[in-house]
Amino acid sequence: MTAIELLCEIIAQEAKVSAASLWSNAEYHPLVRYGYLLETGVISSAACAECDNPHDAEIVFEGDQYGYFCPELGFVPVPRADVQGVVPDLPNLIERLAIVFDCKRRKTTPLQGRTWRIGAMATDDGDVMLYFHPRLQSNGDVRDLDNALTREVRSRWRLVVTAEGSFPMRDTKFVPLSELVELDPKEGRLTAAADPRIIVDIPQRKAGGAPNRYETRLLPLIQARMQGDLPGLGRNDEAKAILSLFESEYPDIKAPSLPTVRGYVTKVRGG
Repeated sequence: MTAIELLCEIIAQEAKVSAASLWSNAEYHPLVRYGYLLETGVISSAACAECDNPHDAEIVFEGDQYGYFCPELGFVPVPRADVQGVVPDLPNLIERLAIVFDCKRRKTTPLQGRTWRIGAMATDDGDVMLYFHPRLQSNGDVRDLDNALTREVRSRWRLVVTAEGSFPMRDTKFVPLSELVELDPKEGRLTAAADPRIIVDIPQRKAGGAPNRYETRLLPLIQARMQGDLPGLGRNDEAKAILSLFESEYPDIKAPSLPTVRGYVTKVRGG
């Protein structure tokens, strides 16, 4: 699991997560060090493993110490460090995403509810409006997103980034955060892993105005693999496999970059 995948898991929970449960994960520490996660408050409940019937119990503050009540053992004290909670710093994440894609018209607070506007990414064919919504796993999630987007000026190109899930929506494409960007654990920087222009189906062009030479070659390779009896791979591994296949099929053509291939993989899979 990468740092950005771990961040997605935490965002998708939309609640405080136990820091103690993450300490042994090496990907956790860069997320805290560079401000993607904030240590704040205590978690609301913990698993009791002290009695013969393991159960969840509410964390309480009793007699100057944290702990929980167990039906068999009564009050069980817990060290403060063991109930430390962490939450994602979404304003920090949104700002960094806006920087990666050089967005204008950024908004530093949610549009409404849980939906954020990352900003407008300029292209030769018009702006791609980028939004962020933590997850799309229920009807309530979809209503929240739809209500927020109806307040926005409609854009021809619209891309919603989520930590988990997606949903068919007219004139809107979706992409998992873990497929859109990568996080450098040493420097804390985000870098693009896919091209939003490809994901929203903007025709790619070279400087001279001719259509992108990769699309007509990449799309059949990706579609053929999807239709074949091949193991299901994550987008990153699938992009590497497609890139290797491209180099084998077209040895005389300069290969596209891995982010470009990932963008087409995302496009074919539907985000």
